[in-house]
Amino acid sequence: MQDLPEILTAKELAKVLGVSYNTIRLWRVNDRGPKYIQRGYSRFFYRRDDVIEFAKEFNYDLKTN
Repeated sequence: MQDLPEILTAKELAKVLGVSYNTIRLWRVNDRGPKYIQRGYSRFFYRRDDVIEFAKEFNYDLKTN
């Protein structure tokens, strides 16, 4: 999975996991989903290693194209 960027935005994460952006937002609000980094009020980022770990734990196939 090294073809994933080191840091992903919430929109990129949604595309990679094959879920909607709103699902990512709901996971974040409800303390679910991969660990995230918040910058400012509404900017959220996800580390590649955290995304891979989450995908393995919850059996998500990562879509990297």
